[in-house]
Amino acid sequence: MRKTLFAMLGLVALGLWAMPALAAVSNDPGKAPPKVSEPIPLDNRAGIWQSRAEGNYKGTLSGALIKQAQATTTWYLYPGACAERAAGTWVPRTTAQADSLNSYALGSLGPYGSADQSLSEILWHFSDNATCTTNVNCPAALAGTRMLWCGKFDANWVNKFGYPNLSYQILYLNTAPITGTHAANYTITLTYNFSSEFNYDYEWLIGGGGDLADPIGNSRAQIDAIVAAAGYLIQWTGSITPATTNATGANTTAGAVTVASNPGAPATVTGATFTIDQHNKALYLVFKSDCLFSSEDGLWPEGHGQQVDNVLVNDQGSPANNSLYAEEVAPVNPIGGGPLPDGTVGVGGGIVLKGTSGAPLISARVPPGVGTLWQLVQGNNLPTPDICTPKNTTTDLIFEGGNASNFHTVPNQFNSVVTCSFPIPAGVASVLALWDEYLDLPRFQGYVQYSEFRIHKDGAWGNWDNTSPGGGVVTGARQSWGLDGDELGAATQADSVQIRYSRRSQQLRRRRLRGAL
Repeated sequence: MRKTLFAMLGLVALGLWAMPALAAVSNDPGKAPPKVSEPIPLDNRAGIWQSRAEGNYKGTLSGALIKQAQATTTWYLYPGACAERAAGTWVPRTTAQADSLNSYALGSLGPYGSADQSLSEILWHFSDNATCTTNVNCPAALAGTRMLWCGKFDANWVNKFGYPNLSYQILYLNTAPITGTHAANYTITLTYNFSSEFNYDYEWLIGGGGDLADPIGNSRAQIDAIVAAAGYLIQWTGSITPATTNATGANTTAGAVTVASNPGAPATVTGATFTIDQHNKALYLVFKSDCLFSSEDGLWPEGHGQQVDNVLVNDQGSPANNSLYAEEVAPVNPIGGGPLPDGTVGVGGGIVLKGTSGAPLISARVPPGVGTLWQLVQGNNLPTPDICTPKNTTTDLIFEGGNASNFHTVPNQFNSVVTCSFPIPAGVASVLALWDEYLDLPRFQGYVQYSEFRIHKDGAWGNWDNTSPGGGVVTGARQSWGLDGDELGAATQADSVQIRYSRRSQQLRRRRLRGAL
């Protein structure tokens, strides 16, 4: 059911509280001394939260203050602040400020940035024991010294190498590179090690059909339709071992094959053989992860991403010709080096692992992004006017993050408005981000909103983290404006901070979202 999306930045403020009388910083949060605070009475708290309707934010805003008189509040985000940051003329304000957005051009983003997070990073690649440190930043090859790996290393992850949340990966295989077609049903044999969150993250083997070389390309719409209709050849989920039913082989011409195992350590399945219909010249090995439980967040500690080795078919004329992959290295782009782009899909949609740009035999792909979508629109576009706030007229601009014409949500969208970065001076005891939002995202309809921040520390940016401690998302169809915000605890020990406000389409996981809604 498609819903109208109005999850917007009506006003945004970034406030910092300095505490000159007492400041204690520790590199070990477990040893950091507790905050000493004297709460400020509500009637003494300056700022926009006094006069705004309460949303989800319920913080005290007292920070780590000894006495109110000793505290200095600085306001960072005001009209034009990000433009001034770019021009080098930015100066923080000492009086309460927020960006009304009204000074920017209609249909633009103003000085803010945007991000289309529905476009995944390409993860399938040839992993080489010689170019990584096995079991430190990559898994060891399943056979020999190289393999196909759908995974990556990230020093900021809880489990440093494996697969991330919210990823959609496609590995294309041309199974008849010599004969052009298959004269009869054929078999594909592979060695693999699969581990993904049981019943939430999946690998699918999908056939292209029609004796066609590449009928699906990197189309998410086609793949999603096939999966929804259970039209895949094989589905894997959980940690697979040789003892898992159908793990070592099955006949897919008789119907979809399921290979599923409850959580636990995976084990390499060597030489699994599956019978494939002769008309499926093109095969697509698809991996999809959802919003929780992966190597990234550490909640799925098993395995290290999806691994494949020694892939062969049985009807290409000789053992050498039958081998689709065994110990090869990927071709290099002759223009500037680096991965060779897959010219058969859109720019950025794939890289060739075997074959040529115009005729790949193995290609690592991701679906096209849905788009950034966010834009400034007039406040009278709200589905139901909120008479208690001024954001209802043509002169009041708001960020809207859906379809540009009807403002409805867009399937599979995952888009963000991104602020510029702001410096955090020494001695700051509390950093608070505030925004106004209007929500029309009914519960359990598949659309959520949340906000994230990242910090720059020790010369590098960290990963984006939820502004709400412990994570969480926002849904609801209250159709009114409300104040929301979070204290960014980690930002007090950083030299810079950046914030983004996101809207995401997802399959709601009721058992996990219930406490956060």
